[in-house]
Amino acid sequence: MNDMPKGNQWNFIDKDDKSMYYGKNFRFDFRMFEAEQIRMLIKFYVWQNYKTGSISTRSIHTHCSSFRYFNTFCVENKIESLINIDGNTVDEYMTFLRLYKATRNGRPLKYVTQAGIFSTLKTLVHWGQLYAPHLVPHREIFSGNEYVMTNVKHKIEYIPDDVLVKIQEALKFEENPYIKYGLIILMSTGLRRSELMNLKVNCVTPHALKGDTLTLYDFKNRRDIRKMPIPPICAEAIRSLEEVTAEIRAEANDKLKPYLFLYRTSRCGIANEIRLISGPTFTKWINGYLDKGKYYGGFMDRHNIIGSDGNIYKIKLHQFRKSVATDMFSKNVDLKVIQEFLRHTSPDTTKKYYADSKDIDRAKIFERINIIGNIDTVGADIMPDKKELVWFQKNKHKAAKMCDGYCTMPLVKGKVCERLLKHQKCYTCSRYITTPEYLDDHKKHLAELEADLANNIYGSHYANHLLPTIEILKGIIRRLEALGNEQ
Repeated sequence: MNDMPKGNQWNFIDKDDKSMYYGKNFRFDFRMFEAEQIRMLIKFYVWQNYKTGSISTRSIHTHCSSFRYFNTFCVENKIESLINIDGNTVDEYMTFLRLYKATRNGRPLKYVTQAGIFSTLKTLVHWGQLYAPHLVPHREIFSGNEYVMTNVKHKIEYIPDDVLVKIQEALKFEENPYIKYGLIILMSTGLRRSELMNLKVNCVTPHALKGDTLTLYDFKNRRDIRKMPIPPICAEAIRSLEEVTAEIRAEANDKLKPYLFLYRTSRCGIANEIRLISGPTFTKWINGYLDKGKYYGGFMDRHNIIGSDGNIYKIKLHQFRKSVATDMFSKNVDLKVIQEFLRHTSPDTTKKYYADSKDIDRAKIFERINIIGNIDTVGADIMPDKKELVWFQKNKHKAAKMCDGYCTMPLVKGKVCERLLKHQKCYTCSRYITTPEYLDDHKKHLAELEADLANNIYGSHYANHLLPTIEILKGIIRRLEALGNEQ
């Protein structure tokens, strides 16, 4: 801290040559923070993180901007130091954010925006407890239940299969090479938008044994990643983009020359300026945008890609990432493999936000479940594989019997089926058989799940895991009751 700059206005250059904001100047103005101790804490936080490089300069600047909300709250409540704030202060700050209205448009902050702003305060306090304990409370003041997202309507964030098919078909006719090859890369790899926009030449290299690999820099975690295997269609798209941009890269300055997503634009009176395509610009090219009252259509508009609601489907590029992950999980790829593929630092992130979200679509599989009236009548019409049928007839009352039905093939290549081990996926498996004798068990199970859903305190994602099974059980119960009526 001895080298910390003087004054209340700092200018920092991003010196990380692998940062997407390398060379950019970030201005920090601490004059907005009226209380001396609060201002000093924030300056400590900014300086230490900038010097150590523990987080990017852009992230530090974003956090500092978020602190201004807490500063406004402190001014209104005459708080001049964080040392004495407690849980009540935290609750009051959450109320402040809930009632806060932006000066630009007069609208309240979105719930997700409130959560992000609040998290910066939490980060600052926890950081201060380690590095500046004389300026923050010594005890934990956060309950951990703030902004658990329970009142946010869940949105299915993977791309529906029918929309993906339409996108793939439209790409055959797309003339913009950045859109065409960029979407192919996203669908193949699930890259983050920032990673896509910062792809460089020669990032594809042949694998030592077979196929190709992609080398890139993980901007979120700020580290190099090991080479990632990619399918041929992705490697071909990247090489095609290298050819398309060869001429413009030859004219670019040394800083931009390695990048693939370069284009010519006119800005501030400069004609034919060569720039790196930004993430928001690329998204506008996909979804279209409104400028000065005029709407400019994008890729989805030009190719009339309609969603289930009958309107043009508006896509978020991060949805490709979730779609790749859920497809992998649906094919029984190990969660650890998906975590490494997505480059998540924690498997909890993969499990909580990415894995298994497509079970909503897979709930339709119960239509194929073999619900029968008498287990002893199982024949070739239900199990066409003779070996499986012989095994099942011998073991139906032993190894094949479950607590609420039967598994016609619990062993796969000598190993117990993963669905059966987890006892979560059997309802979505066509090898699962249940009969009217288990009707009460299914009704009891359904009641338990519906009670869990009603008392859910964990948010929409937890509910999203319960709903598919609930829908499947309702379907099974309807069909079992119909069988009972027929008999």
